Amino acid sequence: MAGQILIADGDSARRKTLENLVSAACHPVAGVATLPDLRAALRDGPALILLGPLGDAPPQVTARIIRARPDGAALPVIALCADADVAGGLACLEAGADEVLSDEVLGDDAAPALLMAQIRALLRRQDELAGLHSQSAPCRAIGLAEPGALFESLPRIALVAATAQRGLAWQRALEPWIAAEFTVMDRAEALGGVLRGAPAGARAADIYLIDAAIEAAGDGLQLLASLRSRASSRQAAVAVVLGPDEWALGATALDLGADALVPDRFRPQEVALRLGAHLRRKREGDRLQSLVTDGLQLAIRDPLTGLFNRRYALSELGRIEAQARRSGRSFVVMAIDIDHFKAVNDTWGHAAGDAVLARIARLMQDGLREADLLARTGGEEFLIVLPGCQIGAARQIAEGLRRRIAETPVALPGLDGAVQVTISIGLAVGDGSLSRISAEEALRDADRALLRAKAGGRNQVTISARAA
Repeated sequence: MAGQILIADGDSARRKTLENLVSAACHPVAGVATLPDLRAALRDGPALILLGPLGDAPPQVTARIIRARPDGAALPVIALCADADVAGGLACLEAGADEVLSDEVLGDDAAPALLMAQIRALLRRQDELAGLHSQSAPCRAIGLAEPGALFESLPRIALVAATAQRGLAWQRALEPWIAAEFTVMDRAEALGGVLRGAPAGARAADIYLIDAAIEAAGDGLQLLASLRSRASSRQAAVAVVLGPDEWALGATALDLGADALVPDRFRPQEVALRLGAHLRRKREGDRLQSLVTDGLQLAIRDPLTGLFNRRYALSELGRIEAQARRSGRSFVVMAIDIDHFKAVNDTWGHAAGDAVLARIARLMQDGLREADLLARTGGEEFLIVLPGCQIGAARQIAEGLRRRIAETPVALPGLDGAVQVTISIGLAVGDGSLSRISAEEALRDADRALLRAKAGGRNQVTISARAA
C-alpha cells in the first residue's frame, strides 16, 4: 500500500515492536524479513523504510541496493545499527541512509518519541520536495534550463557552540572531511542572517551546527525555532549537537525543524556524512525552488523585453482600479505603439526588430516611477498604467517618453549604423470617484486615442475625448 512505513528487519521481535510503535501513531505499516520480500514491497511505493539486518545482509548492504533502484533512489531510509558497530553506522550513511539510529538511542527511554519524530521529520522533508517537484514540473516540461551557477560556491557552515573554543574544535575536526566555508559564531550573530565578514547582500549559511545548550539548557532549540521562522535561514539545514543527558530534547528538536541530531562525542566523519546528506537535500530543494520561481517569471514576463506580459498587465490593471475605488484617486492608461515597426523588420530583419523592442522597453522603464505598470501587450504594442496620476502630469510623462525615444537612435546588431524610431501614445483616465470610468473602459478609450494619434500623423500623444 502506497504511503505506508515499511519495517525491513530480520529480527522478528524488534520488527514486531517497531510495527506496533509505528501503527500506534496511525501510520499504515508493513513488515518484511527477507531481501526478496523487501524488493517486492518496494514496488508498492512505501513512504519510508526502517531498515535492519535482513538475513546475512547488513543494513548498509541493503541500503545500497535500495538506492540503486529507480523506486528507491529518493526513498527516506532510517538504518538500525548496533551501538558498538561504529563502522556499520558510517557505512550506512555512506550507502545513502538518511539517518542511523543505534541501540544506544533505541534503548533509551526517549526512544519511541525520538523515532517517531525522526519519521515525521523525514516525511515532512519528503513532502516538501515532492511539492516542489510538482510545482516545477511544467518548467521541466518546457525545457527550462536549470541555473548553472547556483551551486558552484562552497557550502557555508555556521558553528554555534557553547564556547568559541568548542566551535573552533568542531571546525578543526570537520575541515578534513568536508570542503566548506566555516564560521564560528554566537547566538546573536546566527540570528543576524549572514555570516560574519560577508559582503552586503551575501547569502546566509547553508548549514547551522548548533549546541543544544549554548548559554543555558535548551536555548539552542530556541535558536533553531528562530532560524526556522526567518526567511533568510528557513531553508538552511540545521543539525543539533546533543550531550549524553540531552537526548530527551531530540524529539522536540526534530519537530521544531532540525534536520539531524549529532551526539556530542562528535565523530567527524559521521558528522560530515550527515551534513553532506542534508546539504544535498537542501540544494535539491533550492534548485527546484529556483525552477518554480523562474517558471512564475515566465508566466508573467515577456522574454524579449523582460516587461510584464498582457495577461499579468490586465490582472494588475484590475488591482489598480480597485485601489482607485478605495482611495478616490484616478489612474491614467497609456496605449503605445511603435510607428512603422513592420518596416524595421522588413528592411533589416527580425533581429533588428527585437533590438528596437528591447531598447524602447528600457527607455520607457527609465522614465517611469517604481509604482507604474509597464507591459508589452502585443508585437509592437505596450501598455503603461500610472496609479494616482492626473491627466496633465500623465501627458507630460508621455511627451517625455515620446521625445526620448524619437531622439535616441537604436543600434542594429551586426550592422553599421542605427535606426530612428518613434512611438504614438493614446491617453485615457480611469476615475475612482466621480465618473466611475472602469479600467476596461479606460483601456478602450486609450486604444481609440492611440488610433487617432496614428491617423493624425504618428509620433504624437493624443488624449481620449472623455479625458480631454
